[in-house]
Amino acid sequence: FIDERTRTIILSLEQESYHPVAFAIRKYWPQSNRIIITDRKEQLGRGVSGTVDNNFYELVHNQESKDETYLSIALLENGETICLLYFETPLRKEVPDSILTLKNKNYSCFLLTGDTSVAAEKIGHLCHIPDRSIFSSLKPYEKKEIIQRFKNTCMIGDGSNDALALQTADIGIAVKGSTFINLQAADIYFTRGGLSPLIELFELSKKTKRVLITNLSFSLIYNTIGGLLALMGFVSPMLAAILMPISSFIIIASTLWGFR
Repeated sequence: FIDERTRTIILSLEQESYHPVAFAIRKYWPQSNRIIITDRKEQLGRGVSGTVDNNFYELVHNQESKDETYLSIALLENGETICLLYFETPLRKEVPDSILTLKNKNYSCFLLTGDTSVAAEKIGHLCHIPDRSIFSSLKPYEKKEIIQRFKNTCMIGDGSNDALALQTADIGIAVKGSTFINLQAADIYFTRGGLSPLIELFELSKKTKRVLITNLSFSLIYNTIGGLLALMGFVSPMLAAILMPISSFIIIASTLWGFR
């Protein structure tokens, strides 16, 4: 049981945070009151802290938790734990199938998370990710270092701890519910949650590449032949003026057909 005052302190500490834990807390306790927090600070990978009535409070990851299945958050008052919160992140139904689809397309998939090894392995196994590709209990800079080991990387994240990794990856993707710092660091933003938009993005990128190659090839051949015929005197200026809009129409029609 968490008393009303403790609940109010937790909510007041998290009221301006964009961390997924803060969203969960505000959703679960939507009607509770707020109090003024002085000297409030939020550190990436650490937590939030502030002062209430000359008492210093911290909301941080509970390093002493023995249950690694859940994310444990501790509320400290002047350095002493007075409350523990436990969180479980449910896996979206379509994620395992999305990961399997990516692997079948020869993409290498990795799981980088700040969660415990037990929680990470549980999610990783459900998503068909081998143990060697699961990295847990990571700090923001550690995620960045792992991404720097590879080439042609794509990082997807929604938490503040993912901002460095998103900026480091060749393509950084922030998903629905991401923090503001993530939106600044990412190249792409998904307005829908889950990984299904990623599959659609890859398909769209391949389709775009095919259309560009087709259109550029046609333009090169068309203009080369037209230029040679004009130089040889087989094409009059009037005929050239007629053929040019026809080529533009063919390019537009090819683009529409390619993205049908």
